[in-house]
Amino acid sequence: MKKNNCLVCGNKKIKDILDLGKTSLANNLISFKDKDLKDKKYPLVLGQCNSCLHVQLKYIVKPKLMFDKYLYLSSASSTLTQHLSSIPHAINKLIKINKNDTVIDIGSNDGSLLKGYKKFNVKCIAVEPAKNLRKYYKNTSIINYTNYFDENLAKKIAKKHGKPKIITATNVFPHIQNLEKFCKSLKILMEEKSVFVFEAHYLLNLLQDAAFDTIYHEHVSYWSITAAQTLFEKHGLELFKVDKLNIHHGQIRCWVAKKNTYKIDKKLTSLIKYENMNGRIHKKGLSQFKKKVMEIKYKIGKLLQEQKKIGKKVVGYGAPAKASTLITFLNIKKDLLPYIVDKNPLKQNCYIPGARIPIYPVKKIYEEKPDFLINFAWNFIDEIKAQNKRFLKKGGKIINPIPKLQIIK
Repeated sequence: MKKNNCLVCGNKKIKDILDLGKTSLANNLISFKDKDLKDKKYPLVLGQCNSCLHVQLKYIVKPKLMFDKYLYLSSASSTLTQHLSSIPHAINKLIKINKNDTVIDIGSNDGSLLKGYKKFNVKCIAVEPAKNLRKYYKNTSIINYTNYFDENLAKKIAKKHGKPKIITATNVFPHIQNLEKFCKSLKILMEEKSVFVFEAHYLLNLLQDAAFDTIYHEHVSYWSITAAQTLFEKHGLELFKVDKLNIHHGQIRCWVAKKNTYKIDKKLTSLIKYENMNGRIHKKGLSQFKKKVMEIKYKIGKLLQEQKKIGKKVVGYGAPAKASTLITFLNIKKDLLPYIVDKNPLKQNCYIPGARIPIYPVKKIYEEKPDFLINFAWNFIDEIKAQNKRFLKKGGKIINPIPKLQIIK
């Protein structure tokens, strides 16, 4: 469905930034047994609001098609697991967490973040719509709601469990298609001192790194601090602190509360000033981003063709959603990339949608001994190198495609 208005301010003028063509839903992998299913493709076009400068998709897909069943697991990455479990400790440094407090994680996936509250002895509530992820809450003390977060659920939770002190949403806030309803639901749950903490890929890092593969249908918004501040002001809430994080090639952690509850962090003003002065979120910066994307596309395509020509075998390592965007945009077929390996058992014995490149367990690279691994999880390159010491020691090489094409020996 085409989205004609800005998700943040409602303005109807959204200009195109980058058209990635029609692509399949990135995380909707197709199992080997369902190989005859047809892929449905949707336009993937990045745009920017002329008024508040929020960056978003111009076409959106129904959430149920993407999130009722979800194959991404936070615990598949040790780097991410460590990061998520550290978030409660980071929150506790600013907002004291007491025994028996209630905390909620929206889009909780396999519960990796909530498990970080273990030492605090709090009541943990998970909100995760993916039915296939319910099993990760069995034999835990976490209260799990297999629902989409909305006003009805917020009222239900508040009535049954009381209002939480802490609400988190990591890597899920960019998924929210109706931000007005989300903020209304949030306010239902928030008591006077409640804090909402969300993390999201930072727009400036995405533009600087030309991380176009981070663009897919799940991510309807690409957050700048300026746009986040505009959104919460509109709904009677206040962004009072922002932390810049190194995880996922650059994220922001945003702290939100009711107005005049917490002191505004001194760094916030300078962060917003920098964001608007350096020009990256304006026309010149967006034009440079598009140019970088096309350069990356050319270089990766050329490298794969050259290796094929001299008889070298390149296979993929990791099947994150970003792999689908990169493979589709570069039009990579099985003759250039015969298969991908991934640690996540939910993704094994499936095909990348569209290209239909198969995904196998990691052991396959030691059985077949390819010459190169192209690392689709390039934002976790240190972890990937550590996982593949044996592969590198035996003469294999890793291609890290973004932000700068590298061959690691």
